[in-house]
Amino acid sequence: MSARAPHILFFAFTYSVDGDSQWLEEDLVQALLRRGARVDVVVFDFREPRPSGIQRSSTKSLRVFSVGPETSSHNDFQRALHLLSTLRRLWSFSRHVARSHDTYDLCVSTSPAMLSGGVPGWLRRRRRCRRNLVILWDFFPTHQLEIGRLRSQALGSVLARLEAAAIRSADVISLPSDRFAEVFRRLHGESGSQRTTIIPNWAGNGPVPASAIARSGSTFRAVFGGQLAPGRGLHTILDAAKILRDQDHQGIEIVIAGSGPDAEILKGRIRTEHIDNVSILGRLPRDEYLRLLGDCDAGLVVTVPNVSVPSSPAKVSDYLRCGLPIIACVEAASDFGDMIESVGCGISVPAGSPADLARALVAVRAAMTTGEAAAMGERGLAYYEAELTADRAAERVLALLPQY
Repeated sequence: MSARAPHILFFAFTYSVDGDSQWLEEDLVQALLRRGARVDVVVFDFREPRPSGIQRSSTKSLRVFSVGPETSSHNDFQRALHLLSTLRRLWSFSRHVARSHDTYDLCVSTSPAMLSGGVPGWLRRRRRCRRNLVILWDFFPTHQLEIGRLRSQALGSVLARLEAAAIRSADVISLPSDRFAEVFRRLHGESGSQRTTIIPNWAGNGPVPASAIARSGSTFRAVFGGQLAPGRGLHTILDAAKILRDQDHQGIEIVIAGSGPDAEILKGRIRTEHIDNVSILGRLPRDEYLRLLGDCDAGLVVTVPNVSVPSSPAKVSDYLRCGLPIIACVEAASDFGDMIESVGCGISVPAGSPADLARALVAVRAAMTTGEAAAMGERGLAYYEAELTADRAAERVLALLPQY
């Protein structure tokens, strides 16, 4: 690396500053800092409002600017006002950058790229950013329309044009897998100096919880961590749990950690249908979540069928980091299940099939007695350490800068 530290501007939907976040953005920023970069993070967080302006940071190499809403939104009108005020503050920040003498080596934004308000591309054109990287984790709004999180086709069409414009402004598009790259080229093409690169989803560096190495007890616990929202396959999980209950598979429990719009619907099903082998813990702080993974025996990745574009389950990197065998119940459009089976770290079954998911849970539980489940976890951990650490992702990002 050059003697001069790279200066990076990072646009993030959420950033906790104190390191308590479970989101990919914070893990990557911390890894970039460890590799000597200076990073300015611009946060527009709609989940957890905070005061506008610069936030406190424990390191001189990191500045965090909040341009998001300062109060919570309780209805669509408030959300619209907060969006407009966020865009105004975002552009105010960008004009400040344009007037300064500072130039960033790299601007990084993530999907949906349109939520960065066109600022990364504008800074690139004003020569305040030498290279513009967009990290795509899904195909917005195509995936949201197909899973029902976005219901208006007219709105979807407008959002698709805005997203395409934001993507065209990038020098480099990062995608999490080869299948993603194939679909991206089919949907967006590849022109001029723009190119694609593969950066798989990562998880933060750090020690594996001790309980993840040697688990004991008669109960087999599988964990699902993530948003409780449409498209996550959560009803498939509950249906599989009912099958296990009805077939009298004692000692198999499913723990769901997360929050979201479907939380009360899922809790209602658990109560009324007496699905006693499933519990919902809500959203957990980072350290508690990792301890939970360490106390479980398998990680669940579940999506929905009948979608034309792949999804990218970010939760799997933490599962592998904790040595968990993976049970993947994912869409045919994805190559995630192929990766799990090629690495040998779990079992893949089709999305939308509770019976197959139930059988996979029984199979991994049985594999614990033969030692194969432990071997799956060890192979997954080795793959994580080689390919999926946040430090490895930071290396890939910095490699996009020719001078470094």
